[in-house]
Amino acid sequence: MNRNRFSSLLLILLFSLAAAGSGCSDTEKDDSQGDGSAEAAISDRNDDKTGDGSDGASVDADGNVSSHDLLEEKLEDLTIPRSDLGTELPESGVLDNRIIVNLNRDCEFIVDGRNFGYVGTAEDEIREYLTAETRKREKNKDGTTELTLLIRADVNAPFSCVQMMMQISGELGIMIYKIELAISVDEGEKEGKLSVQLPRDSEEEATGDAEGVEKPEIVELEDLPKKIDVNIIRDKAAAAGYYIEMRQENYRGADMIPDFFRAVSDLRRKVPDIKATIWPHKGVQYGHIVKVVDELLRAGLTQITFGGTPLDK
Repeated sequence: MNRNRFSSLLLILLFSLAAAGSGCSDTEKDDSQGDGSAEAAISDRNDDKTGDGSDGASVDADGNVSSHDLLEEKLEDLTIPRSDLGTELPESGVLDNRIIVNLNRDCEFIVDGRNFGYVGTAEDEIREYLTAETRKREKNKDGTTELTLLIRADVNAPFSCVQMMMQISGELGIMIYKIELAISVDEGEKEGKLSVQLPRDSEEEATGDAEGVEKPEIVELEDLPKKIDVNIIRDKAAAAGYYIEMRQENYRGADMIPDFFRAVSDLRRKVPDIKATIWPHKGVQYGHIVKVVDELLRAGLTQITFGGTPLDK
């Protein structure tokens, strides 16, 4: 495997649909999504606190804390974006080989219950923690681990901070390639995930474009592309808070999502194996990305990647 390519600043994620499955920045406190985001159903741990300072976790006769309580300690109260195409988190085994990353709208990182602080100062300590965790596990021949990174980001969190987390996970010495993006399912009553992967070996390359985003040139054959670039551009004046640009067409306004879905569906009918690369521009939020990914998956695309490097908040 080309390890340098794996740790490249270019973040490329391949969405893999589960068999049953079938969202930088402006972080103003009054910023909200109109895409049906729902508060994740997470119990308030403050109610579990006891008067003696303990956390109320249940302990068995051998002194072992229940897996449910351990999970609750690692989950922060965040507003998770809705998705119709994700899969529900399993009833048990959520902690098996998973590192849980919580990311609020201010880009504050809480990993496995430990607060690492904010973007700009948290990176080195997060890197050290992930390196230590991967050393506890057996490595594959290519240096990757079987750990999974579950990223729970607030719907309004800058996506550049999510990108930073994924970039660190792909660095040499860590090489966690299994990524899960948290979403809410079942009318917001339960928490689910979109399963993604960093490539173990990729032949993708990038070339330049404006606004700090690296973008490859679209290569067309008989006016039909084999790969489409989907730019997600922040626009506070837009009803959704962003608009979509694809193949020199802008999709915005009340019919933005239906029009985009129809355009992508039409392309896929003509090119069944068409691929999509999402290019998040500065200020784009986690919830925006999840919505666009939903529409690409709904249109039948299964090969979806992310391009670009984390941009300044």
